[in-house]
Amino acid sequence: MADDRKFSLPLVVMAAVAALSLPVLYVLGLGPTEWLFVHKYLDNGNPLGQAVIFIYRPLIVLGNSCPPVQQFIIWYVGLWV
Repeated sequence: MADDRKFSLPLVVMAAVAALSLPVLYVLGLGPTEWLFVHKYLDNGNPLGQAVIFIYRPLIVLGNSCPPVQQFIIWYVGLWV
């Protein structure tokens, strides 16, 4: 029984790290994505560009409805563009 706990603890820690880091990586991915759009590697006309816009739409909607989030997005994307 003690061996089961010893092996399950790293799994719990890895799951917690993944659960906390994925939203951070999602938000931080907006800057490089915008860079790709500005430099014409992605655009609205191709399916990949449309998929990226669809993926980041919740963050953009949040930014439009919450001024502090919008200010952060503008500042952060400005670092990349």
